[in-house]
Amino acid sequence: MAAASSTSLLLLKVAHLPHRGRALLAAHTLLPGQILLQESPLLYYLEAQAAASKSFCSHCLRCLSQSASASPCLTCQDVLFCTPACALAASASSHTPFVCRAFCGLIGCIRDADLQTQARYLIAAYNLGVVSPAAFQQLLLLEGEGVVDDNTAVLHSFMRETVQSVRLSMQTLPTWSVELVAALLAKDQRNAFGLMAPTVLPGQRKVRAYAIYTQASFLNHDCLPNAGRVDYVDRMGGRNTDIIIRALHEVPEGREVCISYFPINWPFADRQKKLKEEYGFDCKCERCKVEESWSDREQAEDISVEGEEGDEEMGSPQKDEMEEADQDSFPHAMFFFKYLCPRDDCGGTMVPLPPDLDGASASMECNVCGHLRTEESFLEDLENHSVL
Repeated sequence: MAAASSTSLLLLKVAHLPHRGRALLAAHTLLPGQILLQESPLLYYLEAQAAASKSFCSHCLRCLSQSASASPCLTCQDVLFCTPACALAASASSHTPFVCRAFCGLIGCIRDADLQTQARYLIAAYNLGVVSPAAFQQLLLLEGEGVVDDNTAVLHSFMRETVQSVRLSMQTLPTWSVELVAALLAKDQRNAFGLMAPTVLPGQRKVRAYAIYTQASFLNHDCLPNAGRVDYVDRMGGRNTDIIIRALHEVPEGREVCISYFPINWPFADRQKKLKEEYGFDCKCERCKVEESWSDREQAEDISVEGEEGDEEMGSPQKDEMEEADQDSFPHAMFFFKYLCPRDDCGGTMVPLPPDLDGASASMECNVCGHLRTEESFLEDLENHSVL
């Protein structure tokens, strides 16, 4: 499961920035919609509830068609594959005999869904170390230092017992320390991207799986990002689990390329809480400098959010209030008017499609619902709302 990458090495360069660590900078001027990074995952794993739903292939992660017969693993019957070809490919990569044995004991040992998801990550990480030791070393180099707590101890005990049971019947496998388990969990928390399930109801998207990408992990956060992430997990063909990063607007040479780690319509307090608890820093971006002076009432009125924590679910802002915002009190209103999906209760980011041969991107797509909007339609909306 070692990552494959088609990164445009001439577009981005790695740098170390004060107080921000590793970062990706524009090697020269970037155009709206330009693909800056396309990378296959270092590892990936289904979220526990998504796995229990039996709605997704355990190898390619695509939705399982209700009309087609899925291919179950002959040993752990709860694991399904969309085709026999996927099952065969998984047997040598994502669903080896070790993974199969670990899944057989998982539900009986760990009941909590969140801990099950973390255990699935550790199983995938251990399997990576067996299948591709060099790729596992890449995982260890990612940022994230863990702290041993009660949950870590539970997960370490599960992994120890799983490895011991496999060792007795299959092969000699290394034993992880509880400190290594804690460090790996921290790397997952800091670097994993959620691969979303299809939208069922507005504002109620769920994560189907998580994936870690080596080079994408260098992308830092900004609450007014200049790049957006898109993925096409359910498309046919290869590399459907790739992460794709495209420029939102023109980015000058030397400027850091940033994404948002969560929906761009989150209010100040929620953004700060998420970044502090999960990424360990206080955001001081231009948007946060403006919004930290707002009262709680102003924040709730201008940008509101519903749903659970994390990037799994998202609410929508009060668009009427944003469209009427005074540029003095909310100087970034134009950013949201252009890049926030206009559909109610979506909360996605409008990302320009790749530019044509003339270097222009005429349309944008929402990275959540897939809504398409042309430049002409956007300009009409600006005129209708008297933003021009």
